[in-house]
Parts: sequence; structure tokens; C-alpha cells
Amino acid sequence: MTFPWPRSLDEINEYRDVALAASFKFIAEAAQVQAYLEGHGVTCYAPDYEFNEVWESITPGLQADLVRLFLRKIDHSAILYIVTRDGYMGLSTAIEAGYAHGKGKKVVTSERVSDPAVQVIVDSVLTPDDLIRYLKGALKT
Repeated sequence: MTFPWPRSLDEINEYRDVALAASFKFIAEAAQVQAYLEGHGVTCYAPDYEFNEVWESITPGLQADLVRLFLRKIDHSAILYIVTRDGYMGLSTAIEAGYAHGKGKKVVTSERVSDPAVQVIVDSVLTPDDLIRYLKGALKT
């Protein structure tokens, strides 16, 4: 089975790589953030947002495989960066945030999350620019 992510897990450097997540409602925004971060030298691991066009035709088995693969990518990243809008991140993204937190990863959102139960596990709220500065050691959180 071929997955839509561009890199194998063997290529992940857990000390500098970022897992990027977002609600599928924010696909276009998340893809722009990914391109911006990668343009500044950040390695991002995220779902292939184009794959969402056929999301409803994905079998439950394939969907489970895609979720497990993304969770493994979180395992090998230092940070889970979540693109949020108006405090919303979505249920699946909240699950990914809880998973990352439970694994001891930094959970960073682009905006403050409106759900207090989820906000508790968010380590920092950083814009993409601030995330780049943080990764380069110029910003402490």
C-alpha cells in the first residue's frame, strides 16, 4: 500500500521536524503554512491535503492506516503544530493533540484554542513566523 506522504519514516529527524495538523476545513490554510515553513527550512510532516478530495471514498481500513501513519510521524517529530482558526481545531485534530501531548511532544497552535480542555495541553500559541524563530532558538516559549 502506498501512502500519500512524500517521505518515509526513516527520513524523520525528531529534533527538528514538525508534524503539521489542521482540521480538513482549513486545508488551504494548512497547505500554505506548510509551504511557508518549508520555505524557511522547517521539515513538515502532514497529510497530503489533496488526498482530502476523495476522503469520503476511503475505506475504513485505509483511513485507519492513514491515521496510524500520521501518529507515527508525530512520534518522530519534536513538535505538533496545529493550524487553527477562530479557536477551532476539530475533533480529529484534538485527538492528535492529545496523542502528541501524551507522548511528551510540544503541542503548538497558530491561535488560542477555544475549548478549555484542549487548551490545557497546548504548550504555546505561535504564529508561523514565531514558530520559525522558536525553532532557530531566537524565541523562548
